[in-house]
Amino acid sequence: METLEKHGETALDHYIFGEERWAEIDGYHMRYLRAGTGPAIVLIHGLLAYSFSWRFNWEALAKRHTVYAVDLLGTGYSDRPLLGAVPLDLPRTAERMLRWMGREEIHDACLVGTSHGGGLATAMASVDQQRGTGLISKLVLVSAVNAWTSVGHKRAWFFATTIGGAMLKLVAPWMWVARAAILERMYGDPARVTRETVDGYRKPLLLPRSIDYGLGVVQSWDEDIQYLRDCVDKIQTLPTLMIWGDRDRLVPLASARELKNHLKNSELVVMEGIGHLPYEENAEEFNRVLLKFLN
Repeated sequence: METLEKHGETALDHYIFGEERWAEIDGYHMRYLRAGTGPAIVLIHGLLAYSFSWRFNWEALAKRHTVYAVDLLGTGYSDRPLLGAVPLDLPRTAERMLRWMGREEIHDACLVGTSHGGGLATAMASVDQQRGTGLISKLVLVSAVNAWTSVGHKRAWFFATTIGGAMLKLVAPWMWVARAAILERMYGDPARVTRETVDGYRKPLLLPRSIDYGLGVVQSWDEDIQYLRDCVDKIQTLPTLMIWGDRDRLVPLASARELKNHLKNSELVVMEGIGHLPYEENAEEFNRVLLKFLN
């Protein structure tokens, strides 16, 4: 088991809002942050991100809600299981996260997921709706990976191969150097990327096996995309807000429009001039839209 103490990390070395907590899941420790009081909101980050993603949102949300922001197993400052030790396909990851919500007595929550975390949120909501367990009452998908996503399939296929995976692990120690360029591509306006943002995402990537989570995810990429198509059928009546930037290069707006056509009880809000990370690039407008939906 990989823990912060093994790497000389302490709670003061990384970003925290509210109360830092830990939950044991399948023998590993998952870190999550909690703040505020009121109806629950659960925030799920994207691939190779962590709870830091929501640093501009938690304060506005926590004024009227209990906010939970997770570091999924293998990311952020949660434990990093060996590659293959914990399955990372969407169905089983969704099961783990729903078990965590049940143990923490998080019910009737608004689930907010971004990018690959949006795909995970879709899967979680689908299972919850099918079982009628009442853990999730609203869904917010932000630039979410979905069944109509056309970008990234070839890269996912390559990195899922033995050669592609080996190459990615080879360059992993230097990935944080390229993080600024990666973030700039995710923003509609690259000038909005700050040094604090780059440093915040960089720190956990310096921990051993940080790339293993991404490698584990791409192993089931094609199956997960197909699975998401089935999930949509089960959440058609769930109140769903979709927030997209019109300059999203990773999950283009066209896929959001197609997704909306399959969700009967959904609303799509398009943020102009914004890229893949609207909650960072224009947090004030994002918070306004989200709170309007919640209230």
